Amino acid sequence: MTGGRLLLVSNTPFLPATAGNRERIRQLLGWLVARGWEASALLLPDLDFAAWDVAGMRRMLGRVDVAEAPPRRLLTRVAGRLRRARPSPEAPLDVDAWCPPWFRRRVATAVAAERFDVVLVQYVFLTACLDGLGPRRPFAVVDTQDLMHRRRDTYAAAGVPLQWFHTTREEEARGLARVDLVLAISEDEARVLRTMAADVLTVPHASEVVRAPLSLAAPGRVVYVASHNDLNVAAYRWLAQHVWPAVRAAVRRTAARTSLPSSSGRARTRSSPD
Repeated sequence: MTGGRLLLVSNTPFLPATAGNRERIRQLLGWLVARGWEASALLLPDLDFAAWDVAGMRRMLGRVDVAEAPPRRLLTRVAGRLRRARPSPEAPLDVDAWCPPWFRRRVATAVAAERFDVVLVQYVFLTACLDGLGPRRPFAVVDTQDLMHRRRDTYAAAGVPLQWFHTTREEEARGLARVDLVLAISEDEARVLRTMAADVLTVPHASEVVRAPLSLAAPGRVVYVASHNDLNVAAYRWLAQHVWPAVRAAVRRTAARTSLPSSSGRARTRSSPD
């Protein structure tokens, strides 16, 4: 299919692109739009909704709807039920725990009103939105972005307290069974997903790399670029504590061996990392 009508279902915005998952969605939509797809988005508002660039997203797609949440008292009741369902942060969630029934109904209404060819769901925890679309539903795709049943081990290996969404392998497989096509972000994850779902396609994250002019380089400096999530912060601390001191020491040893006498007779060495 070279073009058609697509509905993105997501609780993650694609603008501002301040994190890898947002940039991935932006790239994917941009690629499809450039090839003739008419893309719309239905977004589930999250806690950081005030910082979303809804106007920018609408300029990119033309139609972006943010689902209206129920009254706050109902949200409070739902949050209470979720706390009772998972008494501790370490307990895995039901795969549908973050897909409220009111949002599922909103997706069903949107699909019934429009003739979409494809529904693209971001993350397995929103696949419950596909259950109410009927037997003649559009082609369903999930962009997994992550393996939710491996997150607990990933956080444990990094020595970081478990955060965000995680579930069991069985629950994740139940969510994947709802779709016609699964997108994996890497071949490593695709191999795991193929043991849980029939049709899996690897679509790597492909952010364009733009070379900075050499004139902007500062000798002995390095920049670490990442979104501010707990695993990235842990990686930076590990780099700063265990890798960077060794790099500085190695550069200083090299500089000492290659030092040259200056015109005043004193040694002149290359810059070492700060």
